[in-house]
Formats: sequence, structure tokens, C-alpha cells
Amino acid sequence: MLLGLYYQLLHLQKLQKVERETKDNKENDQENQGQDEDMELPIFEPPTIARATDSFSMDIKLGEGGFGTVYK
Repeated sequence: MLLGLYYQLLHLQKLQKVERETKDNKENDQENQGQDEDMELPIFEPPTIARATDSFSMDIKLGEGGFGTVYK
């Protein structure tokens, strides 16, 4: 009987820990939500990209990766 009570206490402690972690994660998500909305990314025109990458010349090609060609 004592062993059963001991296991129930352990189970309750685990449940409380999971609830605390879930609550903390929700609070962190709410805090970080405003940060994502303020982020602005620069927009480049195609000629600017072509100049910066030397029009993806074979001279600057390093190899092929899992996501395609890799350039310097």
C-alpha cells in the first residue's frame, strides 16, 4: 500500500512539472509573439542579386549540396 502511494506521489509530481513547463512555454510564446511581427526583411531587386552573385557563375561554384548548388 505504501509502495502504491509512493508511485502516485511520483506521478503527481511529474504531472505538475509538465503543467509548469507547458505554462512557461505558453508565456514565452506570448512574449516572443510581438518580436516576430516587428521584423522587416530587406527586399533586393533581381539585378542587385545578379551583381552580388556574379550571375551564379560556374567560377564561384563550390559544389552541390542537399539543397542544390553551393556558391562562394
